[in-house]
Amino acid sequence: MEAKEIIEVNKLIAEFMGGKLISFPNSEYKEVYEFETEITYFSGKKWPPSVLPYHSSWDWLMPVVCKIEEMDEYQKYIDATSGMFGKDDFINSKDITITWYNVLDFIEWYNQNKTI
Repeated sequence: MEAKEIIEVNKLIAEFMGGKLISFPNSEYKEVYEFETEITYFSGKKWPPSVLPYHSSWDWLMPVVCKIEEMDEYQKYIDATSGMFGKDDFINSKDITITWYNVLDFIEWYNQNKTI
Protein backbone atom coordinates (compact mmCIF):
# COMPACT_ATOMS: atom_id res chain seq x y z
CA MET A 1 0.00 0.00 0.00
CA GLU A 2 1.54 3.28 -1.11
CA ALA A 3 1.14 6.59 0.72
CA LYS A 4 -0.70 8.15 -2.22
CA GLU A 5 -3.22 5.28 -2.29
CA ILE A 6 -3.77 5.57 1.47
CA ILE A 7 -4.48 9.30 1.20
CA GLU A 8 -6.88 8.87 -1.73
CA VAL A 9 -8.83 6.06 -0.06
CA ASN A 10 -8.95 7.92 3.25
CA LYS A 11 -10.28 11.00 1.42
CA LEU A 12 -13.02 8.83 -0.09
CA ILE A 13 -13.90 7.46 3.35
CA ALA A 14 -13.89 10.97 4.87
CA GLU A 15 -16.35 12.17 2.25
CA PHE A 16 -18.54 9.11 2.84
CA MET A 17 -18.56 9.99 6.53
CA GLY A 18 -19.75 13.52 5.82
CA GLY A 19 -16.40 15.28 5.81
CA LYS A 20 -16.26 18.45 3.80
CA LEU A 21 -13.06 19.32 1.94
CA ILE A 22 -12.10 22.91 2.63
CA SER A 23 -9.23 24.80 1.01
CA PHE A 24 -6.79 26.90 3.00
CA PRO A 25 -4.36 28.27 0.39
CA ASN A 26 -2.25 30.28 2.85
CA SER A 27 -1.75 27.64 5.52
CA GLU A 28 0.65 24.76 6.05
CA TYR A 29 -2.05 22.35 4.85
CA LYS A 30 -3.61 23.46 1.56
CA GLU A 31 -6.79 21.49 2.20
CA VAL A 32 -8.46 19.89 5.19
CA TYR A 33 -11.55 17.87 5.96
CA GLU A 34 -13.99 19.27 8.44
CA PHE A 35 -16.52 16.96 10.07
CA GLU A 36 -19.78 18.49 11.20
CA THR A 37 -22.02 15.44 11.41
CA GLU A 38 -22.92 13.37 14.42
CA ILE A 39 -21.86 10.21 12.59
CA THR A 40 -18.29 10.71 13.70
CA TYR A 41 -17.00 11.80 17.05
CA PHE A 42 -14.25 13.77 15.38
CA SER A 43 -16.56 16.67 14.57
CA GLY A 44 -15.38 20.24 14.95
CA LYS A 45 -11.76 19.41 14.10
CA LYS A 46 -9.98 19.89 10.82
CA TRP A 47 -7.98 17.00 9.40
CA PRO A 48 -5.51 17.29 6.51
CA PRO A 49 -5.97 14.39 4.07
CA SER A 50 -2.41 13.24 4.71
CA VAL A 51 -3.13 12.54 8.40
CA LEU A 52 -6.56 10.91 8.23
CA PRO A 53 -5.96 7.58 10.05
CA TYR A 54 -8.76 5.35 8.72
CA HIS A 55 -6.15 2.84 7.54
CA SER A 56 -4.38 2.62 10.89
CA SER A 57 -6.89 3.39 13.65
CA TRP A 58 -9.77 1.15 14.65
CA ASP A 59 -11.20 4.18 16.48
CA TRP A 60 -11.60 5.87 13.11
CA LEU A 61 -12.52 2.86 11.00
CA MET A 62 -15.17 1.24 13.22
CA PRO A 63 -17.62 4.18 13.02
CA VAL A 64 -17.44 3.75 9.23
CA VAL A 65 -18.20 0.03 9.53
CA CYS A 66 -21.11 0.81 11.87
CA LYS A 67 -22.53 3.38 9.45
CA ILE A 68 -22.29 0.91 6.57
CA GLU A 69 -23.98 -1.89 8.49
CA GLU A 70 -26.85 0.44 9.47
CA MET A 71 -27.56 1.46 5.87
CA ASP A 72 -30.36 -0.16 3.86
CA GLU A 73 -27.92 -0.32 0.96
CA TYR A 74 -25.68 -2.71 2.90
CA GLN A 75 -28.05 -5.63 2.30
CA LYS A 76 -28.26 -4.70 -1.39
CA TYR A 77 -24.47 -4.68 -1.47
CA ILE A 78 -24.30 -8.15 0.04
CA ASP A 79 -26.88 -9.41 -2.47
CA ALA A 80 -25.13 -7.72 -5.43
CA THR A 81 -21.72 -9.11 -4.50
CA SER A 82 -22.99 -12.64 -3.85
CA GLY A 83 -22.43 -12.14 -0.14
CA MET A 84 -18.68 -11.67 -0.63
CA PHE A 85 -18.49 -9.48 2.45
CA GLY A 86 -21.20 -10.73 4.71
CA LYS A 87 -21.43 -9.21 8.17
CA ASP A 88 -19.15 -11.81 9.75
CA ASP A 89 -16.49 -11.45 7.06
CA PHE A 90 -16.71 -7.67 6.89
CA ILE A 91 -15.28 -6.95 10.32
CA ASN A 92 -14.16 -10.39 11.42
CA SER A 93 -10.52 -9.62 10.88
CA LYS A 94 -7.78 -8.54 13.23
CA ASP A 95 -6.01 -7.03 10.25
CA ILE A 96 -7.20 -3.45 9.86
CA THR A 97 -5.99 -3.37 6.27
CA ILE A 98 -8.48 -6.08 5.26
CA THR A 99 -11.37 -4.21 6.87
CA TRP A 100 -10.14 -0.93 5.33
CA TYR A 101 -10.17 -2.51 1.86
CA ASN A 102 -13.63 -3.98 2.52
CA VAL A 103 -14.85 -0.51 3.47
CA LEU A 104 -13.34 0.82 0.24
CA ASP A 105 -15.12 -1.88 -1.78
CA PHE A 106 -18.45 -0.97 -0.23
CA ILE A 107 -18.01 2.78 -0.72
CA GLU A 108 -17.02 2.32 -4.37
CA TRP A 109 -20.06 0.07 -4.90
CA TYR A 110 -22.30 2.53 -3.05
CA ASN A 111 -21.09 5.51 -5.08
CA GLN A 112 -21.76 3.63 -8.33
CA ASN A 113 -25.21 2.44 -7.23
CA LYS A 114 -26.70 5.36 -5.32
CA THR A 115 -29.91 5.22 -7.35
CA ILE A 116 -30.67 1.61 -6.36
